[in-house]
Amino acid sequence: MLKRNLLVNSTDICFSSIPVYQSPQILGGMQGMTQFNCLDYDANNKQYLVAGTSQSSDIVNQTPSGIVVQIDQNTGVATWNRQIKYNVGVTSQIQPTSISYCTYQETSPSGGGYIIIISESPNYSISVLLKSNGNLIQSWYEYDTTQGVKSQRSAIGAKLSSSGNKLSITKIKVADGTSQFTLTISNSDGPATQTISRINYFQEALTGQDERTVKLRSSAQDIVLIYIQEILGIATLQKSWYFTTTAKSNCLDVAIDAASVYTIFNIQNSLVYGGSFLTSLSSSISLLPLRLSTLKTQTLFTQSAKLVAQRYIMVGSTTQINNQVYDKKQAFIYEYPNSNINLEYVVSSVNAPVQVQTIFVQSILTGTLKIVNGQLLTLQPSNEAIQLKTLQGISLEQLQNINVSQLPSTMLAKQNQGIITNPPVQSIYTYRVNETKLKIQLQDFTYSKTCIDAYWEYKASLQEDSNLPSFIKFTQNNYDQGSQFEIYTQDNQTANTYQIKLKATITKSFSSTIFFSIIINPLIPNNYTNTNSSNNNTNNNSTLQQ
Repeated sequence: MLKRNLLVNSTDICFSSIPVYQSPQILGGMQGMTQFNCLDYDANNKQYLVAGTSQSSDIVNQTPSGIVVQIDQNTGVATWNRQIKYNVGVTSQIQPTSISYCTYQETSPSGGGYIIIISESPNYSISVLLKSNGNLIQSWYEYDTTQGVKSQRSAIGAKLSSSGNKLSITKIKVADGTSQFTLTISNSDGPATQTISRINYFQEALTGQDERTVKLRSSAQDIVLIYIQEILGIATLQKSWYFTTTAKSNCLDVAIDAASVYTIFNIQNSLVYGGSFLTSLSSSISLLPLRLSTLKTQTLFTQSAKLVAQRYIMVGSTTQINNQVYDKKQAFIYEYPNSNINLEYVVSSVNAPVQVQTIFVQSILTGTLKIVNGQLLTLQPSNEAIQLKTLQGISLEQLQNINVSQLPSTMLAKQNQGIITNPPVQSIYTYRVNETKLKIQLQDFTYSKTCIDAYWEYKASLQEDSNLPSFIKFTQNNYDQGSQFEIYTQDNQTANTYQIKLKATITKSFSSTIFFSIIINPLIPNNYTNTNSSNNNTNNNSTLQQ
């Protein structure tokens, strides 16, 4: 019996417990870890793109392998799933064992478009897939004519570089590779803990101004959001907001509108927080702690997240959902809010003070500032003799099993019940002792729903549930071939009326029963001439057609 059917259309699973809600969903096995590393969203078609890696041999048949899945937002159903195989036929120059970056490109309401996936260092490669079915178009690797294969790249969707001990954000003109501007920033806590982990681009349609928001973690326990405005090619550091968290944190996504800033970040191996605050002045941020179990630490390993219409979507791996513990990490996707009321923790917001900063030149009057020394630099691009070459020996195929791990039982339920239809049957069948064997052929019981997990068990007995006598034999044939009773006896003492009961049970769940009688008449004495005996013998094979 199927335990559950993960991330697939489940309308034909009738008797197994399957996920009730579209979120959360998990994908994983028993032999090794599985994890989603990246996430993208197609607003036209309400679909999620997730990708990552699996080391579980019951999920992929080559370990480790990169995995890619496209999921319908409304149902949680995967439209397709793929594992990336390498060394197929020939040795691959790069072995893409884990996908770190995935993005939709040129999507359309009709479902068209492309997908770009990038495998992570030290197996850096680029592949393009068809969005409609996940088929591979082409894979490439980078080759330097002087240094050979470039396998150590790390793509995060933006060009980030550093200048000395300062962080920098560079706008690159794709047409010729020239740098249009570079903005460097630093913070008062020193360079040791400075990183830029997320950069987003926003277009202000009414004024034609370019606006950017980036996140800087200025210390191990600070979240800092920086707002940069670009007008006529000139970038200005306008404003920053910062607040302190309880442990080391990492920003996963950020967005801004006319009134508010929205962000989602995670505490390492712990909670994910989503919240917003007003852009106008110092205020507080209302944070929603998001997790999959009551435990706060070492069970949730969030790798990527997105803000979609004020909804929080996150992916990664987990070792626990509610009270169910998994021996191996399971890849998960979770959307909040959703209708799943079976998560065993209560989401209650917490507030943290947010400080705003609009001056970035430190002086005696300003005192110590969090963000300092915003300035523009002009950088000249360096050249690399890079070639994109076709990556050989790469193929994509379906995951070998997506039905290994299951959600907690509180998140599972059976589909709606169908209706059993009984086969037609006569009320009485007649047999005479020592005559030709009587065969009663019956059609199968049927179920009103098509179910891939359906199987039938027939049990024949007397009406009071006692066993059939030895001279009445019952056989359940393969489904679609019905069942049959055979009656043959030479013993006059078996002459009697027998009430027969045939009970059919589908997948040990629902049953239906039919009843009929078999009348066995005694043997006719030899000195008695029965002119109808020959007619009776020719009618002893009884088959009722529907």
